[in-house]
Amino acid sequence: MQKTDVLKSIEYYCTKETNNICPFTHEKCKKVGRADLGVCSLYHNGNHQIICPNLFSKINFAKLVAKRIIGTDNVDFLKEFKAGNNFIDYIVVDKDNPSNYFGLEIQALDTSGNYRWLFGNKVKPFCINWKTTKKTIVSQLISKAQIFKKAKKHLVLLIQDTFLNYLEADKYRFSPNKLIHICSLKYDGNKFVYYSFHSLNVTELNSLLIESEFDLNKAVVEKFTK
Repeated sequence: MQKTDVLKSIEYYCTKETNNICPFTHEKCKKVGRADLGVCSLYHNGNHQIICPNLFSKINFAKLVAKRIIGTDNVDFLKEFKAGNNFIDYIVVDKDNPSNYFGLEIQALDTSGNYRWLFGNKVKPFCINWKTTKKTIVSQLISKAQIFKKAKKHLVLLIQDTFLNYLEADKYRFSPNKLIHICSLKYDGNKFVYYSFHSLNVTELNSLLIESEFDLNKAVVEKFTK
């Protein structure tokens, strides 16, 4: 499906001409409406900033880290897995051993303003809302990491390198930790060109990880073997 650029600022695939079908999920785009198109990324401050998590599906993101985390890339996926009061984006499961798995969360960037100014409309221009993005993912990590702590499993956060740079500048520290890991990808507007891998150790976050009562190990095995 051909990408279309508007003033070199917007990357999108879903339009009325394509019936707003996302080429990555093969479902109706949930972001259509702001400018009658589904926006995947924005060129902002010298970078192509990913604002739709489905864009990460340009690569096999789960297999990218599976071998590193659980020792195999022969995996299957449980999407939007319900774990207590939380939904995990993906549980990545070893096909040969369903008790060998990890969680994968994907965080794109939030925006404020409106894209329609690119088409001549008198509206507030768009910008990246870094603070809201940070608040969203930190609160989710606190809630979801409690579940993985009890299960003694890994939780991987997949983000763009520009967001990782923002977190580091905001004094989040990265050092060895066996629970939460961050995989960051660089995106040039056409493809992902490399990734880096970090382990997250935020003192304030660790102190909040009260062990959850939810049995994730049992739930994953039961779901995968049905």
